[in-house]
Amino acid sequence: MRFLRVSEVVPMVGFSKNTLYARIRAGTFPKPIALGPQTTAFLEDEVLEWMKTQVAVARGYCRSANTPVSSARTQEGGNV
Repeated sequence: MRFLRVSEVVPMVGFSKNTLYARIRAGTFPKPIALGPQTTAFLEDEVLEWMKTQVAVARGYCRSANTPVSSARTQEGGNV
């Protein structure tokens, strides 16, 4: 497991920081975790899983990538 700062996530996912935070607010992208009072980071595993889901939707392997991230985890039996 590795922590990623927003400056590492933005180039991975291919959209702007503003879009990233809009998707977090919408619940369609994994939330960062607090590492300190003014420091947050994303879990690499969660970002990679989100990316895999985007590919699966684009290829027609599943219906929607717009399911909120917490709902998707609950449906898969994971922790929220």
